[in-house]
Amino acid sequence: MSDEDDDDTLQRMWQEHSRKHPVDEDAWEKMPLFMEKVTEKDVLQNPDVAGLASILHEDTKPSELADRLKNSANNNLTISLKNKNKHLISSAIELYTQAIEVQCDDIKLNAVIYANRSQAHLYRSNFLSALQDAQKALELDPKFPKAYYRAARALFNLGRYDEALNMLALSRSEIEWNGSPSNDIIQLENQISARMEQEEANEKKRSNIIIGKQMSLEMAEQLVKRMGIRQGPPELQSEQWSQLASSYPRQEEQTGKSVKVLFPILFLYDAHGQTDFVESADCETTLYEQLEMILDESPLWDTENEYSNVGELHAFFYSPKEHAYRQVSLDRTLKEVMCSCDYILPGLLPTFHILPPNHQISSRWLAGDSSA
Repeated sequence: MSDEDDDDTLQRMWQEHSRKHPVDEDAWEKMPLFMEKVTEKDVLQNPDVAGLASILHEDTKPSELADRLKNSANNNLTISLKNKNKHLISSAIELYTQAIEVQCDDIKLNAVIYANRSQAHLYRSNFLSALQDAQKALELDPKFPKAYYRAARALFNLGRYDEALNMLALSRSEIEWNGSPSNDIIQLENQISARMEQEEANEKKRSNIIIGKQMSLEMAEQLVKRMGIRQGPPELQSEQWSQLASSYPRQEEQTGKSVKVLFPILFLYDAHGQTDFVESADCETTLYEQLEMILDESPLWDTENEYSNVGELHAFFYSPKEHAYRQVSLDRTLKEVMCSCDYILPGLLPTFHILPPNHQISSRWLAGDSSA
């Protein structure tokens, strides 16, 4: 086959390929490095296109390159806000970083880049990074209004309200405003002051809740004293105990002017490391009645059915005076137990240890051994 035949064959193959797969002769113009103008559509399709298109020549001056990168970042940031595209904010932050890394000698330009990256960080709620960039911008240009505002905005979102107000006050003294400061500065000052007032009001509300709780504690202690119950320190010292002990004894008026006194009760099943908490128990009910309601269905941890017969269980309370556990009859009411001469109420929370009759702990306590 001659060379001419080969050329004809290749030509036919190329024509057939072009028919099936049309070639865009202007495709090279869409490549980032050859773009003369970057549109919003281009950036949305490829966030990195603005940065690539801004680097056209290796011999570009550092200040020009930094400025191009900054403008590309600004463009990405504007488009991101318009289209609510958070990915473009990250792209803008990266372009600002590249502009900073150029290390041009234009101090004013560098201050603008840092301040703009601070704004991008604010949009992403990266408040500490936003503050650091704004502070760097102020180091480079102490009379840069936007840097003061963005530093104050970051401090405000970090909850550092006094520092935010000080930053805005500094902007008033450092910058020669034509008349009054910008509306953004004034609005932010008002916003910070309003937030501080709101948090102060919330703190007072929290304080009132604590005071109200203390009053409930005092009322509960007075109720216990009127009933002739001696009160002592909590039996256990733990965070869980503190949470349970926040349920105080109280009086509840009934129809016919009768008054019901309700107490929380803590039952400890020492043999299994389990507990039951009754928030409001009528002090006229017996321990048996309370346990029968709780143990009506066998607990999952009672694999040996040791607690199925409530009447056979042993109940104990700890006597701090004797440093020993005393057995108490389940037939006695809660009030009878608490008002007995040998009972001391542990921290407003009646606490009883419940054990099977033949358990070794029960045997030791009955023998006077107070170890668990």
